[in-house]
Amino acid sequence: MRIKLNNFSNWQDDRVRQLVASIAKDLRLKGDIRFIFQTTWTEIDDDGNVKPDSEAEVGFDGDAYDNGVVRVCIDKSMQFPFTYDINEELDDFYLRHIVQLKNAHEMLLYMAAHELRHLYQWENPLKARQIRRLLRCDDETDADIYAIMTLSRYRNSNA
Repeated sequence: MRIKLNNFSNWQDDRVRQLVASIAKDLRLKGDIRFIFQTTWTEIDDDGNVKPDSEAEVGFDGDAYDNGVVRVCIDKSMQFPFTYDINEELDDFYLRHIVQLKNAHEMLLYMAAHELRHLYQWENPLKARQIRRLLRCDDETDADIYAIMTLSRYRNSNA
């Protein structure tokens, strides 16, 4: 697995690369990953290239594509600690609850883990389906559960 990082932010490439690599290793991802980290949201084309002059304001967001492209956007103006009430975003899911993110690093960790989990789901469809059946949830909730677990491990290792 190779990770190609396109960092359109003021964060150090090594820090973002290490974080993405550790999550990809935990998930045992096999395919190459093109990870795009942005501070402003932009459109991307089918090949995963950023479209010029397509910037839009967004607090935070993420996407994963089945061609191995993953992107996360965290605006520089985000105020922390930030309380993310996932229930407000998506109704009627089994396990979607409030997550408090203490700083931008935790936000990046959470969003990267969520989006990389989607790559895992596509690489391992049978395992992913079994996990969703066990948890009685959809793929988005599975990705959130994994992101919360990853954040919890990070917090416990830094306690």
